[in-house]
Amino acid sequence: MQVANTGIYKLTVTVDGCTSEVATSSLVEIRTPGIADAGRDTIVCITDPEILLHGSIKGGRGTGIWSTQSTGTFSSLTDLQAHYKPSDADKTAGQITFTLTSTSDDDCAISTDDVTVFFGPLPSVNAGPDQGVCEQAPTVQLAGSPLVAGTRARWTTTGQGGSFTPSATDYNANYLPSAADVKAGFVNLVLHVENPGPCEVETDTMKITFIPPAKVTAENLRYVLRNRTITLHPNVSDENVQYLWTPNIDINDNKVKNPVITGTVDRTYKLTVTDSRGCVSSDSTMVKVSPEIVVPNTFTPNTDGVNDLWNIQGLIAYSDATVDIFTRYGQKIYHSVGYDKPWDGTFNGKQLPVGVYYYVIDTKLFNQVFSGNVTLIR
Repeated sequence: MQVANTGIYKLTVTVDGCTSEVATSSLVEIRTPGIADAGRDTIVCITDPEILLHGSIKGGRGTGIWSTQSTGTFSSLTDLQAHYKPSDADKTAGQITFTLTSTSDDDCAISTDDVTVFFGPLPSVNAGPDQGVCEQAPTVQLAGSPLVAGTRARWTTTGQGGSFTPSATDYNANYLPSAADVKAGFVNLVLHVENPGPCEVETDTMKITFIPPAKVTAENLRYVLRNRTITLHPNVSDENVQYLWTPNIDINDNKVKNPVITGTVDRTYKLTVTDSRGCVSSDSTMVKVSPEIVVPNTFTPNTDGVNDLWNIQGLIAYSDATVDIFTRYGQKIYHSVGYDKPWDGTFNGKQLPVGVYYYVIDTKLFNQVFSGNVTLIR
């Protein structure tokens, strides 16, 4: 049956269509099982003469009984808000466990719950949670608070040279870390009670950890063809950052990690990243517009001082480029990495005959490979 079925039930008898008057009536009460809640574990001062319990029974008749293995005395075993007087042995043990058991006059199952009360000095101040802050932060906002009304307190630091503003007696002061604090990587701040009572913890400590900014390594130098595009690829140690490239010129989006740059003029782009704690770090990439490569198809190495070298315009900017020259039979007669010294029409120190020679120029950038022929004329 359910609780909704609670009520007065009547019995009548019907024989051959005739119904008797009510033979008997009974009150039937349907209850839910009682659930015991002994309250939350807590700390009391060892000098307190009594402990006030805070139990409750949900459902059933709402009644219960306290018990304990300790040796003190209850004001009443059946009072859910009973007072308990601890013995000296209880205090020596340092804690007491109380059990609250539901009681009833029905067949519902009983319920039990335990609560533990600890003896000791009580915290009188809270220094606030530990904090991880950017090592560049000029100040750290503190969040101390009193746990006992009227408590006065003062901050101190385990570091060297740090200070508090506007005052070390302000629970919510700002802490100005010193260079030594930041170098050490952390500092402990202690909140001291002024004139603590006989059952008050005198101090509470919080830790500030100084976290360095994200490491940013941009590409030192990138080349781009004029009016063509490249994508920048910096390395950033923390992905949870905000990006900002400057200047915001010839760039598709200056607030992304990998922007696309259009080559118009040589320009330095600075990347600044800001992490979730406000730490800032930066690095720069120089983007140079590579000159157009112009390959002449003839030259005249006859030592007259005019057109004696095969000068490839613009190739000097491609320091990793390779140049290979072959005879019509496929023999390689020239090879260079970079082109700071142009070909003079010789092979192994000897002048080559007039004719057509074939070249392959690999710039090693942008998949640019040039091939063709050059005519040597004397």
